[in-house]
Amino acid sequence: MLKKLQNKRKLKKFYRFMSNPYDWFMKYWNMSFAKGAEKDLDKFVSKNLKGKMEVLDLACGTGVNIERLKKWRVDVKNYTAVDLSSEMQKKAKEKAGWIGNREFLIEDITKYDPGKNFDLIICTWALSHMDEPAELVNKYFDYLKKGGCMVFVFQGELNKYKVVGKMLGWVEGLFNAELVSEAEMKKFPKGIELNKKYLGGFVRLFIFNK
Repeated sequence: MLKKLQNKRKLKKFYRFMSNPYDWFMKYWNMSFAKGAEKDLDKFVSKNLKGKMEVLDLACGTGVNIERLKKWRVDVKNYTAVDLSSEMQKKAKEKAGWIGNREFLIEDITKYDPGKNFDLIICTWALSHMDEPAELVNKYFDYLKKGGCMVFVFQGELNKYKVVGKMLGWVEGLFNAELVSEAEMKKFPKGIELNKKYLGGFVRLFIFNK
């Protein structure tokens, strides 16, 4: 419990510092490391997201997924964003003016209870900060409506390139994160619609359907 509490404090401090350069950082991250995942995610969404959507954005940060929703032309009925950092959420709110019904909550996503189900649940680049990633994925799968879609993009371990994997693991540690292991991914819920890896598995895209 103490380790988790210390991690949460470090995470809040880190994202308070990152709130200003985060959009710039993510722009170049997505253009380089995550280009393949972005392309496949766009392709999937354009074919599968139809009708009015109840959307849950986990660890919303500065609103990168708000920009995605706008690009995808998702018809957002209600949008709920959850994040630990008020500084990051402040920037997200500035991007959400086009969404009619929206709610921003300062909450720990490992403890948050939405109390309702959603058509789309999306969480990008946050899973590697979780102590028990699979537990989080399974938790929110239960809040997915029948016919709904849940998206996770995150950093995974490299099994083939162990030396590179160790180096990446060290770098992740600087960001108070840890590469999600294959063993942990095997605990993910059934209903996997898409499971793709990029850069030897360092970038992972999971899409779940119910």
